[in-house]
Amino acid sequence: MDRPVLVRCASCGRNFETERYGKQTCPICGAAIELEAPEGNVEPEPGGSQPSSQSEGEPEPEVVPAPVPGGSQPSSQSEGVPETVPEVPQVKLEILPAWEVPGKSLITRFFATLRQILSAPSLMFYGLKINNFGRALSFGWILCTLAVFFSALYSLWSLNRDPQAILNNLQIPAGTNPQQIIDALRSQLLLGLYTSPLLGLFNLFVSALLYHLGVWLLARKHRGFLATFRATAYGCAPLILFVIPFIGLLIGLLGTIALHVLALSAVHRMPPLRAAVAVILPSLALFLSLAALF
Repeated sequence: MDRPVLVRCASCGRNFETERYGKQTCPICGAAIELEAPEGNVEPEPGGSQPSSQSEGEPEPEVVPAPVPGGSQPSSQSEGVPETVPEVPQVKLEILPAWEVPGKSLITRFFATLRQILSAPSLMFYGLKINNFGRALSFGWILCTLAVFFSALYSLWSLNRDPQAILNNLQIPAGTNPQQIIDALRSQLLLGLYTSPLLGLFNLFVSALLYHLGVWLLARKHRGFLATFRATAYGCAPLILFVIPFIGLLIGLLGTIALHVLALSAVHRMPPLRAAVAVILPSLALFLSLAALF
């Protein structure tokens, strides 16, 4: 294939670009697709007529029209004239998040972007425009900061409400004063509240770096770190659920992981399974390394 072609998925009806024929996966819905390579045109003989057969007893070869990428077949022309495969227009889908569109207040743009992402995530990330670092950074930073702040806040509230329940879940060495442990936990949670912007920024960058390491190892052809960072930042949208006490923490965390898998798959045009490994494997390796050290 000399250049990418635009293919329409029969399962979800969306268009995507591909640079190869054969078996592949729709990057939007994950459906299996078999894209057949178009056959070459048959040239007529110099006399202007086609032979009725090659030799006695052998059937005449059938001229099969080359399929148009996207699933439709060209209509037949006149008898004996080879068909020409029409050009498929190369439509480039680019979606700009509402957060990056000036003219409205920050709060309006923030919640409009959340609706934009959560209502149609596959379309949003497949067409996400890869053009800006700072605006994606500010959006992801706000969400990560909120997640750190509310998780520390609810943990501090639980500690003050029932410290004995917290102590029962900890392995306290003999001879240790329980009040000292409670005071130390309270100090750490308060520090998390005060430094939530720094911790949120740190989590955003570390996540993007780990994800891009997995993408770099697994994707056949990735679109660069900026694409990974924008997918990571806007994929933090489910972290808004951290404002809901307790149950929102679990749902927001699982939703963010799932959305990051979908975002990386769509942005880098890679199969969902590879995107899932790119998200989970580096993060798990880092977690196990830290656990072994401490």
